[in-house]
Amino acid sequence: MAIPKKMMQLNFFEAACTGSHTAIGQWKDPEDNSKTKDRLDYWLWLARLAEKGKITSIFIADSYAGHNIYGGSADASHKGGSHIGKLDPLMIVPAMAAVTRSAMGKEEVMPHDERYLAAEEYMEIVYRLWEQSWEDGAQVWQEEPEMAYDPSKIHKIDFKGKYFQMNAFHQTHPSPQRTPLLFQAGSSKAGIAFGGKHAEAIFCANPTIESCKKYTAAVRAKAVEEGRSPDSVKFFLGIMPIIGRTSAEATTKFERAKKYVSINGGLARFSGFTNVDLSQYEVDEEFDFEGKHHENTIQGVIDNIKVIGEDKVFTPRVVAEMFALGGSGPRPVGTAEEVADFFEEWWRGGGLDGFNVNYVANPGSFEDVVELLIPELQRRGIYWDDYPVPGGTARENLYGKEGEKLLAPEHPGAKFRWNAPASSNGDAILVKSNGTSSSSAPPSKKRRIDTE
Repeated sequence: MAIPKKMMQLNFFEAACTGSHTAIGQWKDPEDNSKTKDRLDYWLWLARLAEKGKITSIFIADSYAGHNIYGGSADASHKGGSHIGKLDPLMIVPAMAAVTRSAMGKEEVMPHDERYLAAEEYMEIVYRLWEQSWEDGAQVWQEEPEMAYDPSKIHKIDFKGKYFQMNAFHQTHPSPQRTPLLFQAGSSKAGIAFGGKHAEAIFCANPTIESCKKYTAAVRAKAVEEGRSPDSVKFFLGIMPIIGRTSAEATTKFERAKKYVSINGGLARFSGFTNVDLSQYEVDEEFDFEGKHHENTIQGVIDNIKVIGEDKVFTPRVVAEMFALGGSGPRPVGTAEEVADFFEEWWRGGGLDGFNVNYVANPGSFEDVVELLIPELQRRGIYWDDYPVPGGTARENLYGKEGEKLLAPEHPGAKFRWNAPASSNGDAILVKSNGTSSSSAPPSKKRRIDTE
């Protein structure tokens, strides 16, 4: 059987906040429509455009709160419109009001590496809920004798760990995928290990092809250590293309974007990502990034700046302008042909599978991707004319394999599937809905991650 040709994939990178979350200040552009994200028609437009361009997914970034590190308050975020005016994505995706504004009741943030230990426990819980709690065929819809769901096929998951405890059934029957497609981001040592173990797709933000190649190779090596195929993890690089029908038009669009950049918003965004308050410096005062790593931070942000800034003079204004217009990732400016050259070079040289496409101002930015860039990529034979599995699941289309809806057998989550061999499913204690145990595992079985 012929091996399918590798195709480039594109995601639209969005956030449910007013304005662009990666191009801060573009709400001032009178042609930008991202001030209308609090209305459903914006999201319906985006979904239709994504479908037209055969976009792999709409990647919606989210966070629990806005940025309040710069200057010790959220004033700069509010003034610049940086990650403010947030909506719960659960209201948008299904277009229904299912929102919580809780800050999770936490006074302090868990240390960086410990968060990954907690995440390991969390992943086991959700794997057990998605893969183990409901057997296939539990949904019956039988009138006589009455049985909507077969209680013998629905199991309670009993989990006691250091960070989480749960004794509950999954609340609903499985989706066609059971476990949803797993997307992750993380470039620290702990993040790379976690991604290699669990992720099916990874959002990365490397500033050079060489650093991108090194990162993707490191994660794939971790995947192999976990018994997975190196090709089981797909990589999507964050990128902000500015596309024109001519080079001059693209340059004009770039200059227009720079005119609307918010210094307040850019500083708030950088400080929020890094926990480094640049208000201690004058806006044009030079400083360096030595010693700027903080425990509770996105560690890759400063690492990426160091990669691109070896010979660069940094001031708060320079950093603000960078983070108010894409951040430290690539930002190609040019015609569709020129931008396609850039995409293809990174895609081939950086070990990538596709891109998370940031926008400057909509509707123009994403429409340029669909109307100008994608036809050029299709002309080169590196972007599909249709989804590989039309009407299929996200997992089938990511991997281009019809019928493979579930986690791959070698994925660590697959061992928790209800019909996996008992020796591989972690000796789960499954409590049937009638309260009887469906496992011979002793009740005292340890269910925690050892963090000593």
